[in-house]
Amino acid sequence: MSTGTRREHRANGSGSRVRSAGKIVMSAVTVIGLVGAFALLGTDLLPASTDRGSIEGGHSAKVGQTVLQSYCPARMRLADTGSYGDSEYQVSEGNNTGRTMFAAFGSVYDSDIARLDGSHAQKTQSVDLTDTTKAFVHASNSTDQALVQTTRMLDMSQGSGSAASTVSWATEGDLKGVSATRCVTPQLSQSFLLPSTQTGWTHQMVLANPSDKSTSVRISAWGASNGRSIALATDSTVTVAGQSETMVNLSAAAPDERAVYVSVVSETTAVAAVVRTVHMDGLTSKGSDFATPLADADRRIILPGMQSGATATVDLFSGKDASATLSWITRGGLKEAKKTTIKANTVGRVSLGEVPANTVGVLVESDDAIRAAAICDLNGSGDSQSDFSLINGVTSTRISGLVFPQGVKATLNLVNTADKDAAVTLVGYKEDGSRAGEKDLTVPARSGIWLQPSDVASSIAAMTMSDASGSVAWGGLVHVADVDNAKVRGIAFLEPTSLMPVQATVRTTQSLNVVR
Repeated sequence: MSTGTRREHRANGSGSRVRSAGKIVMSAVTVIGLVGAFALLGTDLLPASTDRGSIEGGHSAKVGQTVLQSYCPARMRLADTGSYGDSEYQVSEGNNTGRTMFAAFGSVYDSDIARLDGSHAQKTQSVDLTDTTKAFVHASNSTDQALVQTTRMLDMSQGSGSAASTVSWATEGDLKGVSATRCVTPQLSQSFLLPSTQTGWTHQMVLANPSDKSTSVRISAWGASNGRSIALATDSTVTVAGQSETMVNLSAAAPDERAVYVSVVSETTAVAAVVRTVHMDGLTSKGSDFATPLADADRRIILPGMQSGATATVDLFSGKDASATLSWITRGGLKEAKKTTIKANTVGRVSLGEVPANTVGVLVESDDAIRAAAICDLNGSGDSQSDFSLINGVTSTRISGLVFPQGVKATLNLVNTADKDAAVTLVGYKEDGSRAGEKDLTVPARSGIWLQPSDVASSIAAMTMSDASGSVAWGGLVHVADVDNAKVRGIAFLEPTSLMPVQATVRTTQSLNVVR
């Protein structure tokens, strides 16, 4: 959005209060710098949140991000597709297919989709600025390269924001099954919990830098055997050039671990990070999925997306020794599964076995803030094909969005861990952005439900869920007809994206320091 079209808001009368001859300065100068820094990220001063108190009492204002970026990785790929030896023993991506869907909700000015370097911009539907009940929705079949969605908001309010997802699938080759991920936001610091790095597993981290400035990224890892960080076998610091990607083979960097916790810290600019995880047993495909950054550490973590009949394993990590209780979240309530202890800076693996019938998710409750992720494995017998999904803890918010690429169906999982029933509203949108319909329902206390998007309305491409209590987490178990019809095992999970405003409060106070 150009400067002329963006709404600007300035606090009244601040300049007239400065009467000194030049030797008395105010910390408002610092705030100008802070607001300027936020402006680089696409922020506006929000007038409704401005405190216009006297200069003696200081001045505060909230700034909100109005330019949003989402990074959607290319479709699932093998880390090494080189041709070695006889053709019958060579790896192959087979008929791997990918689809991406983008959406923006609320007070949207416009939304663009292009490759990381800004090229190959896709023609998108114009946004009707007069109708905030409509959504911006755009489908893409171009998944050979990563795509970036840049959305400019007229203002940041609850329910305004963007969400996108990528799904890929195959019925032939070494990537049989389904892989899915929500598109991620660039960050300065992020972390991952990943399954085994032992023989047969590959974890290819993709670091994407959407800015035009180069940055250095520091990678650290901890395993499941002791509390010491792993001495990486590859460089622990990599450079990511502006508007480009860098690949890191985490399996080679931290080999022979039962599970790993990975920290990624960028020095100068925010980067997007996604891990492509693939499992092979000799020549047999054992599944693939995308791993995305973990939510903040918490004492209570919800892992929805469990599929009955699959095998569930939960990985836990904490900077301190902790104790945790894991419970199945079923349609009939909570059922305790296991208790465990977590050693500081050591990944704890908890095998929960087969997911019981009528189970919607797993609840992890701890006496200290921890991080958690699950792997849900749809096993084949013997040497037959399998697939798995990687599930992060889902943060419950008052409103969030979920999108479904073309050719993808989903079963919605809704989980309420509060002690009271929660009323939620689901709103569905068609691919043209118009409302398809909405549905009010109640999620019982400390239990979960599931339903189909078609229970809300037909032809849904994107959805939002609003929950005044802020206690319900949700997501979608992904199904692809091509995979099901080919009798190939496929499992994946899409987590939602928060549509709550991103804000920070900036405050100034008077300083009578003398400039010498």
